[in-house]
Amino acid sequence: MPEKKLKTLQFTASIMTIFFGISTFLPLFASAQINEQSAVGEQIAPITFNFDSTPANFDFSTIHISSPSENLNSFYVNPQPIDGTTALVAHDGRYNGGFKVTVQADNFVKTGSPSTIISAGELSIVTSSSTADEVRKNTTAVATFPMDGSPLQNSTDYDNPGHQFTSPGGIDIISAPADCTTEGRVGVYTTYPSFRLHVPTTTQAGTFTSTLTYTITAEPTPC
Repeated sequence: MPEKKLKTLQFTASIMTIFFGISTFLPLFASAQINEQSAVGEQIAPITFNFDSTPANFDFSTIHISSPSENLNSFYVNPQPIDGTTALVAHDGRYNGGFKVTVQADNFVKTGSPSTIISAGELSIVTSSSTADEVRKNTTAVATFPMDGSPLQNSTDYDNPGHQFTSPGGIDIISAPADCTTEGRVGVYTTYPSFRLHVPTTTQAGTFTSTLTYTITAEPTPC
């Protein structure tokens, strides 16, 4: 069974709607709460394989609906502060085998109306300013950040294949493979996730809650 450490980032997108003709005003915000979940599979020593930090609270931008034909997107562009509170940081000290970090998103569910949702597929991710400070053993491949791109508002990188939360298996945001058990690495891996939420113009008023789950998983080696 793959080794996992889970951390859950919960955020709420609150949609307050004022109907006046066809005009709808939707201020969006999000707040984050970190919750530890139990490890799955083999026990992982925190000093060798774990998350060092996950992003702090963030706010979506405010949007305004004036027409049912609009294409409306709300953005959280990671500010990347000096203190690093919005960074996702993982480390691997095993010097043996590979790993990956994935992120999964649940549907946004309206409070009090579980059947009313904004699909998780409306959410997209772009990571940026990613760094891998690592020492690699033998012919170990360099760690990569598959979702890296421009996180700015209206960046087309959010539309690149694989950036949308449409797969139940989640999205790889750190890829650190190893081909054989004679390979491995010691390192610290930092990335800054940003998000775009597409809000359908038919969205009902209310508070919608989703959960992001970041998972670090040891990758099996083929030899």
